[in-house]
Amino acid sequence: MAAANEPVSGRHLSCRYSSQSVYGTAVTPATSPGLVTFDMTTDSGMTSIYNIGSEAAKFLKPGVAVVNYSVNVTAVQTLAVLNLGKRTTGALPWLTWEFGMNFDSGTDYGFQVQDCKVQSMDINLEAGGLLQATLSGAGGLITDLATIAMAHLTETPMHAYEAVLTRGGAADEAIGFRFNVDHSVEVTSVIAGTAPSTFKRGWKYQTEGNEVITGEVTRLKRCTLDLQATTIADFSLVLTCTDIVGGMTPNTITLTATGAKFGSERFAGTVDGLATFTTPFIAKAFTIA
Repeated sequence: MAAANEPVSGRHLSCRYSSQSVYGTAVTPATSPGLVTFDMTTDSGMTSIYNIGSEAAKFLKPGVAVVNYSVNVTAVQTLAVLNLGKRTTGALPWLTWEFGMNFDSGTDYGFQVQDCKVQSMDINLEAGGLLQATLSGAGGLITDLATIAMAHLTETPMHAYEAVLTRGGAADEAIGFRFNVDHSVEVTSVIAGTAPSTFKRGWKYQTEGNEVITGEVTRLKRCTLDLQATTIADFSLVLTCTDIVGGMTPNTITLTATGAKFGSERFAGTVDGLATFTTPFIAKAFTIA
């Protein structure tokens, strides 16, 4: 039993989110991202200030405060959580995240982090495993919550045997597939025109930059492309996951990396394991539907 101020385990933890309509206006988190673990760090931007004539710091001054978070979806149950890492008309959605814990005594401890964006999304599928995703990014003002909810999703997670990978429309058998989109988001602070009433040491903007799409495919045979050829053709990589039980909503998740090219191929062999060929790729665009 864990009473207030005693150590807690994973069964006591909560993680939820909600979409914000605009920057600066938090929304009470209400949606579970599914089967997850999380990690978040509040950084005060503490700086040591030195002066001539002394080897010791004269002041320790806090700087711009930021929250860095990472939510690891250990088994994807819904398309909705992957859509958090997509841009709509060029912009990522604003989010409010909740992180907290509930003691057996009934006492809650939790807080919400507003003005978050998913700066990077990593999707991974290994043969014999579950579809996984990691969402990471930055957030702003933290507000304590008096109560939290232990929310969960009812959808069935997606397994590798429900997935099909194609390259240029043809079957591309693999034992591992990884996809990453980095939105190159820059967190920017300003000299305020009007003194803020809250989050006084906070940043003001999260600006999306270049969309960098990378990944890799691991196989038991060569990719059959000549990577030293004069030209290397574009192709589409499509990972289609179809829930054969019908417990997921929607029933299908399709990830498409368009305008993709392989940049290299690694051939690895060990004494006890199988020989593998891993081909990292870059792509021009992607869709998730």
